[in-house]
Amino acid sequence: MIEDQTREDIAFIRRAIEEGGAYATASSPDMLVWGIAVAIGYLGTYGFVRGWSPVSPGALWAACLGLPWLFSLRRVAAMVTGEARNGWCNAIVAGVMGIAFFASASLARLPWLRWVGIAWWIGELVLFALRHRVEVLPLSAALMLLLLEGPGYVLMSGRVRRVEA
Repeated sequence: MIEDQTREDIAFIRRAIEEGGAYATASSPDMLVWGIAVAIGYLGTYGFVRGWSPVSPGALWAACLGLPWLFSLRRVAAMVTGEARNGWCNAIVAGVMGIAFFASASLARLPWLRWVGIAWWIGELVLFALRHRVEVLPLSAALMLLLLEGPGYVLMSGRVRRVEA
């Protein structure tokens, strides 16, 4: 009985890794486009500040952020074809948000952000477990409101204590 449960758990983990790997591979063109676009934005802004470029940073960043978004939206066709039914996208987003918050906690010297990162990872597990159920949609919305908008509000309000190094 315990061996059967162990085998089921290992099979579940194996499927999760395979699906995550497929997502990362499918997202590599987006990563390439976004990486180049953001680099152009930074270099263009540097050129403007140095007086080498007449292109204002506002217009440059609008193009460097807008065009990659259009490129990334090509995946909407995947929703029409049914590819999005695999249901792992929301869990992947939550995992990435967890990484971002956990890393930001150290960079910003705000240890409480680590807990936000951990909450994102817990949310990732729940989203993955519910990936084929409609309840994943309101849960995803709740995670965004609580774990993205919430810390954003706290940071914006100025009621934040940094840990001095």
